[in-house]
Amino acid sequence: TGGRDIPTPEGGLAPLTGRGRHGYIGDVTSDPTPSAAAPGPRHGAGLPWSARTWRATANAGLDLGYGLLVGLILLVGLSLGLSLLVVIIGFPILFATLWFGRVGSSAFRFKQSAVLAEPAPGRPWPRRAPGQSVWTQFWRVLSNVGLWLESLHGLLMLGLGLLWFVLVVTAWSGALAALAFPVYASWIPQDAWPATDGLTGAAGRIAIALVGIALLFAASWVAEGTARADSAL
Repeated sequence: TGGRDIPTPEGGLAPLTGRGRHGYIGDVTSDPTPSAAAPGPRHGAGLPWSARTWRATANAGLDLGYGLLVGLILLVGLSLGLSLLVVIIGFPILFATLWFGRVGSSAFRFKQSAVLAEPAPGRPWPRRAPGQSVWTQFWRVLSNVGLWLESLHGLLMLGLGLLWFVLVVTAWSGALAALAFPVYASWIPQDAWPATDGLTGAAGRIAIALVGIALLFAASWVAEGTARADSAL
């Protein structure tokens, strides 16, 4: 086989023992095409019983904590820093706030990777060049658009984290309440909630339970939607 050439996917010729696009050509141990059965990070999305759905649900809860902690600190830091720029002390406050926003952004990316199995590349912190003065580095940090965007993301999560949590908890609560209706329907006082008249019978209970099953799938997609929104941001 020495010296023979074989066609490559690009239409040219490559030596049989040379290295092609997918590893060494002729190596039977390498598979040029990935297995179609290998699950991706979003495998099982929208299914109530899938691990992906429960990871997305947990992600919404973590978003609430992240938004309240990181978002509030960034809000206070940016407000103080911008308001005190006229007395110089606002500059170091902004510097510290942007640094904290960078740390918070790294924590958010770690959450995405650990919980949703979706790695998110980060931005490097502006490094001080040899011979560069402290004031020059200071200005480089304050004028770095990427660092401001990371802080803006933390501020957005102050509101979005709460919104994602409320949407996901409400969706799951409604679905589970409807699914369990046949169990607790007998304990609902008829005079306390007239709307339940006719629903506490066998047919009504079955109908509400079926609605609950449909709502389970809807809640799964609500959780998945918040997770994808996180990835898009």
